[in-house]
Amino acid sequence: MGKGVAWSSAQSSHSDRCLRLRVNNKHRKLFIARQQQPAAALQPAGMASSTVLQQQQEAVATSSSCKIVQFTNACGLKLSGTYTRSTSMPGSRQCIILCHGYCSHKEGFQLPALANGLAAAGYNSLRFDFQGNGDSEGAFRFANYTGEAADVQAAKQYLEQQESQEVAALLGHSKGGSVVILYASIYADIPLIINVAGRFWMDQGITARFGQDIFDRVKAGRVTLSGQRDDGYTFEWQLTKEDMMERLHTDMSEAAALIEHCKVLTIHGTADTTIPIKDGRQFAAVVPNCSLVEVEGADHNFRTSPDHVKQLIDAVVSFLNSNAQQPAAQ
Repeated sequence: MGKGVAWSSAQSSHSDRCLRLRVNNKHRKLFIARQQQPAAALQPAGMASSTVLQQQQEAVATSSSCKIVQFTNACGLKLSGTYTRSTSMPGSRQCIILCHGYCSHKEGFQLPALANGLAAAGYNSLRFDFQGNGDSEGAFRFANYTGEAADVQAAKQYLEQQESQEVAALLGHSKGGSVVILYASIYADIPLIINVAGRFWMDQGITARFGQDIFDRVKAGRVTLSGQRDDGYTFEWQLTKEDMMERLHTDMSEAAALIEHCKVLTIHGTADTTIPIKDGRQFAAVVPNCSLVEVEGADHNFRTSPDHVKQLIDAVVSFLNSNAQQPAAQ
């Protein structure tokens, strides 16, 4: 809970959520409460590709083939994804789901470079836009962690039912890193989890992003804010008291305690100023069966040096090769 914030959970109505997942920690049961659908879809005007993104996308083509796919989540929202198939191992049925972070999208962070590295190692991948992000339908939200975990489940079902794939691992960056840990605690049906620079202490980083007065402002009502993706696309969105409450009450320690059957890898840069290395070390300390790779000098997005991207990809592929089944051909 954030310091100086004395809100009760009763203040959060959850009236505008389409899907709410809650975990009963005592009985480890999943409760799904379907409620009113969210606001109309936020449709971006398109992505302004940077030189780095263009280079990454060109590299993907050397060892893979890609297609844009669409699938529907539990709320009926259409989600957009890029499905990348390995050409270095045609017929591979091992697939990795890649999840973006806050205010990002499926072509952001180093996800295209990761898809290329996975394809070269014989793994297929699906990177997709969470609801309200990128080219997917829905309203952009600050929290919605369990809703995004449900989006992962929809992605998994699409891969299994439409592409005949076996989901071998789940990777998430930043907010997506926290989401994949929550996913493992709720669903426990993907054996390998990779958390890249995820946040452990959820009451941290809020005032640094939105200002010292943000708690008072959001108490008074919805706060209209501007967002900018890492490709330069800008948009307006609304921060709600409900989302703030969900963020503050998301307990990664409780989620970690529920992870029993997954192997977890945490990767974190030592020069990360957005989510500091202490968060990665705490994940490694409390998540069962979790290993930690610290990338010396890497920032939050692993853009300080090309070598940091290489270390990221090498760590992911090594973890998969050591723990996943060998890529299987169809």
